[in-house]
Amino acid sequence: FTSWKKKLKKMESSPRPSSWVDRQLSKKQNLKQVKIGIWQGIAASSSKDSFEKIKELLEMCQKQQAEILVLPEMFLGGYHVIKNKIKPIGVAMLKDVAKLAKKFKVGIIFGSCTEEYEEGSYFSTVFAVDQMGEIVAKYHKRHLFGTEEENNLMPGKQIPEPFVIAGLRINVLISWDIEFPEDVRAAADDHRAQLLVVPAANTKPYDHINDYIIKARALETESFIIYCNWAETQTCEHLPPEMCGGRAFGFNGRSSCVNKKGKFIARFHPDDPHGLIFTQIPTVGHDDSLHHIFQYPDNKRIEHLFKDLGLSPEPSPYASSRHASSVLPSFVTT
Repeated sequence: FTSWKKKLKKMESSPRPSSWVDRQLSKKQNLKQVKIGIWQGIAASSSKDSFEKIKELLEMCQKQQAEILVLPEMFLGGYHVIKNKIKPIGVAMLKDVAKLAKKFKVGIIFGSCTEEYEEGSYFSTVFAVDQMGEIVAKYHKRHLFGTEEENNLMPGKQIPEPFVIAGLRINVLISWDIEFPEDVRAAADDHRAQLLVVPAANTKPYDHINDYIIKARALETESFIIYCNWAETQTCEHLPPEMCGGRAFGFNGRSSCVNKKGKFIARFHPDDPHGLIFTQIPTVGHDDSLHHIFQYPDNKRIEHLFKDLGLSPEPSPYASSRHASSVLPSFVTT
C-alpha cells in the first residue's frame, strides 16, 4: 500500500480548505434533495462481520437511490472501549470500505477505532468516504464519556473542516460531543455546514439527548442533524454498575434526522429499533426559508461578548481547524 499511504500523507499535510468545499458545492447546485440512509442495529462480533454489513447496507442504499449511508460510533469492529477488547482497524480495511463506496456509488460516514501516532494510542474515529471512494474526512472524538473511555482512548483536539458528499456541505461530531454547544457551533455554524452527522453510542439513562438536545442544536445552528445510535437491545459493556444500580442496560436507539426547525423528519421508533430508514435533505441554495426567522448564527455577538464583560478574548481552539487532526490516519497497525 506504499502509493496509497503516500496519498494519505499528502492529504494529511494539506487539509482541504473551505474554498475547495465551496467550489465542489457550486458544481452540485442542480441537486435539490439528497436521500440518506440511517442504520440502527446491534454490533457485529468482528471487523470482518461489520465489513460485510457495510457491503449489505451500501447495496440496499443503492437500490433505494440513496446517496449517503450513516452508521453509529465505532461501527466497524464494534463498540469496544475496554482495553483488551479494543479492535482498531487498519489502512487495508479502510481502503476496502472506500472501494465499496465507489462500487455502489454511495457515500458513507461511519465510526471506527483507530490506533495512531504511537502503539496503544486508540481513538474513537469517524471517517467520511464520498461516492468516488475518496476519503474526505477523519475526526477524533473530543469528549470521552465515562472512565473506561477516558482510561483507554485518547481525546481528539480539533473540530474538522467540512466536506462535500452528493452536494451537501457536511461536518461531523461523535456522540457526547453533541452535548457541548461550543463544539456544535464550531462544527456546524462557524464552518457553515448544512448537515451535522453524529455517530453515537448513547445509553438509556440519557434519552433527553436523543429527544431534546439534538433538536435544540439544530435550531441554534440552523443545520440539519443526523444522530445515528446503536439499537436498544444491545448491552453496554463499559458502564460501571453504580451508574445503573448494579443492573446492565443497553443503548437507547432513537436514531433520527432533525431539520432546521428542530423537528424530527425521520426517526426510529422505540418499538422497532433495528433496520435502515431514509430521509431527504435539500442541498445548499434550496432551503433558505428559516434564515429570516431565527437568525441565531448572524446575531451571536461573539466579537462583542468579551468587550462587554471587560475581558480580553484569547484565541479560541474552535476558531480555526486549519491545523486539525489529519484527514487520514498514520496507522500503527496496517
